[in-house]
Amino acid sequence: MEIGENLEEALVREIKEETDINVTVRCLVGLYSNIQQSTWYDGVTPVPTKLMLDFLCDYVSGEPTTSDETTK
Repeated sequence: MEIGENLEEALVREIKEETDINVTVRCLVGLYSNIQQSTWYDGVTPVPTKLMLDFLCDYVSGEPTTSDETTK
């Protein structure tokens, strides 16, 4: 997220930047987190808390493309 953005604005911007597709956000459909204390494979290093938000979006326009962040 960038300064001044809300979640929906950040989602629309990121989808456009990474896929060149324009969407509108319909609603939040899921919220998940790993609230238990976990460690990495080394059994020592703590895993940071993660928060995942799932949104339902509607396609508006655009043709899917890859971004500079896409690996080949």
